[in-house]
Amino acid sequence: MKSILSFILVTFLLLSGCSLGKASDLNAYDSTSLQNELKNEAYQPNLPAQLPFQAENTNFEPTPTTGDTEAVYNFIFSGEGKSIELMTFNGKAIHMNMEMKKVDIGNLEGKYAEKKTEQSGETIKYLTWKQDGIVYKLTAAHKDSGKSISKEELIKTAGSFE
Repeated sequence: MKSILSFILVTFLLLSGCSLGKASDLNAYDSTSLQNELKNEAYQPNLPAQLPFQAENTNFEPTPTTGDTEAVYNFIFSGEGKSIELMTFNGKAIHMNMEMKKVDIGNLEGKYAEKKTEQSGETIKYLTWKQDGIVYKLTAAHKDSGKSISKEELIKTAGSFE
């Protein structure tokens, strides 16, 4: 009897742990159509292979460039009431007017910060890094903690870029 109860308890704990872990797992994202769209642009940044939600919409807007101006691309990935904005720059670094803390993104070094806006009450999370001469900035904003994207999810998303 004790062995049966022990087996049931262990099975329950394992299943509970697996389902809890699954909530923080990222969802696969197929960036093939975006990569095709980028083929004729000034540069081709890496894109996420995973997102912290199931993507329902993706918007891409290149910033027109003239002369020596760097090309800036803006992507918005959204779904399940959440969204992440990705900005890429093919050139100089991004200067943020806030204290950024160093974080590891796989074998790359990134910088992370959070800021709460006074007007809207939103918490905005920023993650920046540079890879192969391209600067990346991921931004996630939320008012509702139930729709929040965590620091860890932003870092995992950045680590999935290919």
